[in-house]
Formats: sequence, C-alpha cells, structure tokens
Amino acid sequence: MLRAKYLQVVVGQCANPECRWPIYRGDQVWKFGRKLYCNGQCLVEGMNKNRKEA
Repeated sequence: MLRAKYLQVVVGQCANPECRWPIYRGDQVWKFGRKLYCNGQCLVEGMNKNRKEA
C-alpha cells in the first residue's frame, strides 16, 4: 500500500495562461507576487502578457 508521503500533491498550476503546467509540492518554481511559474521562460512570458494588458 502506498503511503501519503510518496504521493505527489499538486499545489497549483503555472500562472502562464499558455502553459498551465501542474506544480507539485517540492518543485522548484519561479515566483512573481503571488503567482507561481514552472520555469523562467513562463515567468517572462507571463510578465510580458501582464504588461501588454495594462
């Protein structure tokens, strides 16, 4: 039987609307404000998208 510590727990999704990759507990992420991004490229794309909308 699997124990809870071996199960992957999703804590969120990448904030980039074009990505939406699941982020699991323990993953290394990029953070901008309260938003989590799965990698640096998604962070830059998300920031550029927010800048164009403003």
